[in-house]
Amino acid sequence: MFSRQIIMLIEVNTLYLKAMKQLSVLAVFLICIQCSKPVAEEPKLLIIMSVDQMRSDYPQRMLKAAPDGGMNRLLTNAVYFEKARHWHAFSGTAQGHATLSTGSYPKHHGIINNDMYLKHFRKSVYCVEDTTVEIVGEHSGEVPPRSPQYLMRSSMGDQVKANHPNSRVYSIAMKDRAAILLGGKNCNMAFWLDKSSGNFVSSNYYSEEFPNTNKWKMDSVKNSALKKEWNPDERTLKAGLRDTSPHERDYFSDQWPHNMEDVQYKEDNKPGYYLINTPFGDAYTLEMAKSMIEYYELGMKGNLDVLNIGLSASDYIGHHFGPGSQEVFDYYLKLDSYLENFTEYLDQTLGRDKYILVLSSDHGVTEIPEHVGSKRISPEQYQSDLLEIGKSIFGTGFTKSDIAYTNAAEIHFSRIFKDSISQSLDSLLIRFKTEVEALDYVEKAYVSKEVATANDSDRFLSFLEHSFREDLWADIVFIPKEGILINKSIKGTTHYTPYPYDTEVPLIIYYSGFEAQKVEERVNTVDLAPTILEYLRLDSISPVDGRSLSDLLEANRTSPFVH
Repeated sequence: MFSRQIIMLIEVNTLYLKAMKQLSVLAVFLICIQCSKPVAEEPKLLIIMSVDQMRSDYPQRMLKAAPDGGMNRLLTNAVYFEKARHWHAFSGTAQGHATLSTGSYPKHHGIINNDMYLKHFRKSVYCVEDTTVEIVGEHSGEVPPRSPQYLMRSSMGDQVKANHPNSRVYSIAMKDRAAILLGGKNCNMAFWLDKSSGNFVSSNYYSEEFPNTNKWKMDSVKNSALKKEWNPDERTLKAGLRDTSPHERDYFSDQWPHNMEDVQYKEDNKPGYYLINTPFGDAYTLEMAKSMIEYYELGMKGNLDVLNIGLSASDYIGHHFGPGSQEVFDYYLKLDSYLENFTEYLDQTLGRDKYILVLSSDHGVTEIPEHVGSKRISPEQYQSDLLEIGKSIFGTGFTKSDIAYTNAAEIHFSRIFKDSISQSLDSLLIRFKTEVEALDYVEKAYVSKEVATANDSDRFLSFLEHSFREDLWADIVFIPKEGILINKSIKGTTHYTPYPYDTEVPLIIYYSGFEAQKVEERVNTVDLAPTILEYLRLDSISPVDGRSLSDLLEANRTSPFVH
């Protein structure tokens, strides 16, 4: 009996030793696998970069023209969501930047447009205007006061600061609305361009003192940019693109090169106007971003800092010349070199593992309609059509003053007019929208109640519903037919619709913690913020409408600090 117990103990011990040996081999194998993977260090700087009016097809266009440049550097080392979109109506600068920053739709972050009509006050307000603050920095005296007072949700920078009080958040763009809405409510300071002086300025909404611009190198960088003449790259001239067109806006003359003497409107022959209408304005912005990194020691003090960068010249150039022009093509060739220079600077200054660079855009753009066989509807025709519809429904006493505010998608009737109607206002508005919908350049029209109770049966309603705020919403909204432009300008082009050319944008996350991949699934720009917040393990202090894209990235996570 005793000997049998001994034999059993020996057998058990033998099995135990075999198991331990197998586990040891497995442990060594797992360690080897782990060692073979790149391990990302915890980032110290989050950079959100928005290239204004950059359509989703532009990165591939850049790659084709410059296969070894900055965009190639990004896409071969980044997560590239090739089917990202802004899922809201009225695609524009303010709402696009606020959506990227907050992860919320316009109906929740509050910025539904660049200019918003406040029905209760019967006036239109600019999205970042604020008469209670003052401009700071060396300025011309022509810069209106600005702040994020209308923003209702927290930006990614706000979220970082709430989790890490020692973190710093800064923002820069030539457009005030881009800098301010990317930065958020608790940004340390946002900077935007004084178009007359060409200097970056801010407002005393922000708690910090304006920086020492001599140390910030503002003057030297600005003066260097102003001395440049815009000549086309050889690749631009060989691309076979349109050079001149009577339908382009005439900020510059038709011929290369473009310079300060080439500006057609002499009242705009000022430093800032030249910068914001040439690629050199965005080069200036990126050089100032470098100065900010050095001046504030961003990403160098052990905290996670945030730097928001809006590149605005791309929008002005796109509006003037259109997507198929030599100027837009040449801008993106120059941007390609700027991106390469900027990422090389970040690698040398911070280290490849120490920063996350997100690149996206606030909206896209349509082609100049005359170039693609479509048509342009002038403001005069549009207003005349509305007046005729009003008279047919409300009688000959209907006048222009009965429409309080209109743009390329919205119709607000005056409160005095609506109060004077004795019949059912709802039924009359439905009649009006039906007549608007019958116009040969309108695809669909809606009264506000239809948008407030939107369902999925209509392809436009979800876009509109994501922008719906009852206190700001028009009595009637409409969608023009695809390719048609309703624009206050008789030249150039714009955006503002829910069509793919206006809403689909790049979404690129460049970080060593992710292996490069192209993601083909449809994602929305509201998904960016929750994805970054989850990756950085930050508790959200503000609701978001998007979802984390971690399920799409799970296979490529390599950083040990990610849960």
